[in-house]
Amino acid sequence: MTPGGWRDAADLAPGDRVMERVTERLSPLQWEVVLGGLMGDGALSPNRSGHAARFRWGHGRKQVEYADWKASLFANVGTSRTTNAKDAVFHDMKPLPELAELRHSVYVGGRKVLSEEYLKALTPLALAIWYQDNGGFQLRAKGLQERASDGSGRSEICVQAFSPGSRDRLVEYLADTWDLHPRLHLRGARQMATLSFPKDE
Repeated sequence: MTPGGWRDAADLAPGDRVMERVTERLSPLQWEVVLGGLMGDGALSPNRSGHAARFRWGHGRKQVEYADWKASLFANVGTSRTTNAKDAVFHDMKPLPELAELRHSVYVGGRKVLSEEYLKALTPLALAIWYQDNGGFQLRAKGLQERASDGSGRSEICVQAFSPGSRDRLVEYLADTWDLHPRLHLRGARQMATLSFPKDE
């Protein structure tokens, strides 16, 4: 079986692409975690053949328990766990064939590209993983003043790793699908692309 249909083996030449039966290991829930994590602190790297990809994530000392919790969700696949000199923890899954196509579609020109199909596949769990990986909350008022009696703050998520087009698609997706309306702006001296969510959201 080839991408163009069935062909006799005698008609194949070295380098022709053929279809191969592979075992898919990831459950729907695990795919949610991968999609959310890839938007956050996760990354996909190819194996030598390029027919499989390894999912890796890392977190600092304060998020070790969170990183290990994510690893527990992949118990059927297994991960290798390492730490560095700063006590940051890293988990690496073994390469999986079903992740190869995802890696090929997401990494384009040194940026992560989020297609319409990618965004449509996101679930509340995937969004929660993304926020827990890359999001932050800044408390601006502690409710001591009458005008801010219920407190106020701002949630932000860095989206610098995404292509400019992906950032725009993400803003539209959050508005159309979840009625969330973050502002996309450049933050700090390094002009990092950031989504800033209003207080009520």
